[in-house]
Amino acid sequence: MPEEANLSQSSPIDVEIVSDRPPESNPLKPDRIADFERISRIIAPYFTVLVGLYLYKSNFWLGFLFIGLGMLALLNVSIADIKKAIAAIKSFFGLQEL
Repeated sequence: MPEEANLSQSSPIDVEIVSDRPPESNPLKPDRIADFERISRIIAPYFTVLVGLYLYKSNFWLGFLFIGLGMLALLNVSIADIKKAIAAIKSFFGLQEL
């Protein structure tokens, strides 16, 4: 019993527990979260285009940027696709660097 008294009187030690396993995504997400993620992936590009259309009158360039980004998201265009298109245009005009 005296040992228990000493343990309760000692100051707590902050110990950080580090796992040797890499952080994993939770494969057992609740259905609501998965549904919300699916819906937000569908709605976000439309929202971006609508914001661009709203801003188009007051700030042409900002509205144009939002509309363009929203359209690229709707068409599932990635940066790699854009780089390939630019390289194809350069090679067509003979501007490709050696």
